[in-house]
Amino acid sequence: MEQRKYGCICELNPETGNPVVADYYMCPVHKPNDSLPGMFRKKPVMVEAVLFTDENKDRVYSWAKDIQNNVYHSFDDKNQPILLVPTLEGEMVCAIGDFLIKEPFPIDWRKLYPCKPDIFSKTYERA
Repeated sequence: MEQRKYGCICELNPETGNPVVADYYMCPVHKPNDSLPGMFRKKPVMVEAVLFTDENKDRVYSWAKDIQNNVYHSFDDKNQPILLVPTLEGEMVCAIGDFLIKEPFPIDWRKLYPCKPDIFSKTYERA
């Protein structure tokens, strides 16, 4: 692509003559300054998750243990099954009715995290 009068490689709108930015990160002139406050949209990411229920608790435990071997099962104060998921912030509890999510980009030994169903339904949809 040829260099335009703006010093960039953006196409020009034929009606206005203004640049039409096709790809901000390829354009040295119109690239946004990420060090300033602004609006950002979270990129869509596919995650693997399962709803932890009384019916599937054994299968979910086996699945979780295969992914992160320091996950273990226990019972809460009402004698309901739970999974204990160690994290850097401490042990998180995955209770019956919670989702257990496999981290899409694990950077260390933490590969799973629990999520309450109301947060899960606001954040994720079935692919």
